[in-house]
Amino acid sequence: MRHHTTDLNLVRDNPQRFTWGNVISIMDVGRYTFINFEPNCDRQEAVDVSDETRFAFHIYIDGKDSSHSAGSLDQALVLAISLRNNASTKHSQASAAIAVAACRALNVPVEG
Repeated sequence: MRHHTTDLNLVRDNPQRFTWGNVISIMDVGRYTFINFEPNCDRQEAVDVSDETRFAFHIYIDGKDSSHSAGSLDQALVLAISLRNNASTKHSQASAAIAVAACRALNVPVEG
């Protein structure tokens, strides 16, 4: 039985263990890490990387899981910055709302 996880170090060592789907790539941008993944896919199925709308980006800040994902890398970066800057408030919904407002101000498409 394979145990799934969101632990970044474990996922780096074995991407098949990632909880939320099939890992396409792992990107580090300063203190942020983004796992580009295909959500809820059959892990045995081949991945069509040409269809970017199928992917999501799970966010890590300073190596720790933020418990948030976004539909594009632009959204993920804005949300990561917002989460980090509002970490002391412990209000992830407020951070997400700030990130959505920032995305709209920057003309970054927002889902929903």
